[in-house]
Amino acid sequence: MPAWLKSEVVAPKIVTNGTLASARPFGFAHRCAGERTPRVNRRLSSMGSRKNMNTQEQPLGLREKRKRESRDAMHRAALELVCAHGLNAVTVEQIAERAGVSARTLFNYWGSKEAVVLGAEPASDVALVKVLQSRPADEDVAESLAVVQRAYLESATPDRSIRTLKRKVMRREPQLAQMSINYHNDVQRSLIETLAGRLEAEFDQTVAHDLATVAIYDMFASVRAAFALSMRHDIDLFEALARINAYRTDGSLAFSRA
Repeated sequence: MPAWLKSEVVAPKIVTNGTLASARPFGFAHRCAGERTPRVNRRLSSMGSRKNMNTQEQPLGLREKRKRESRDAMHRAALELVCAHGLNAVTVEQIAERAGVSARTLFNYWGSKEAVVLGAEPASDVALVKVLQSRPADEDVAESLAVVQRAYLESATPDRSIRTLKRKVMRREPQLAQMSINYHNDVQRSLIETLAGRLEAEFDQTVAHDLATVAIYDMFASVRAAFALSMRHDIDLFEALARINAYRTDGSLAFSRA
């Protein structure tokens, strides 16, 4: 392990007033003025610190827009039925009928009844991995993950009323909530393994996996925060993400009492 990496990868320190003093690992915290940043810090810089990060939603083509509308209609129909009758009492045929499609069409979009209720598209984790794999090997990791982050948010419904309904269903159906957690854990693991493989060109296997874990979990922390701010302030996901990135950039998240 390079000497500079040994000096960076240290545990946070507890100062006398009981608060945490950041050890600035991997460049995820703010740099001290005039401090030279090692290559890993530049490449794994905080997701919100990239000035050129594009967080504005791109307009969908007509075909993609129609697919989104069809997908949302089926997702909403499933949520409404499950909210009213419970998961076990609802069939795929009922969901399809309510959405105005055939059961065969429904299965072109979703792998199971549970998937349409959750809004989890078949193999979407594979699609995200492919997005990451498609990025240039010499691209900054933060920039690559910004593209993955965009793809993830673009796959989510922009309809906040659907997300409100989904939260009600998750509270009613704990098995669905656990399935959702498992699904997102699988997505994160797949991305971590992919990113770690890319970083092994520069670091040993253990360090590469650690760095990938921090980077992917940091990215998804911003995603979860974007969903929360979107619902709280009634704004779209990309506006919420822009706020989060602004908080990161302007130092609002440093919480320094000095």
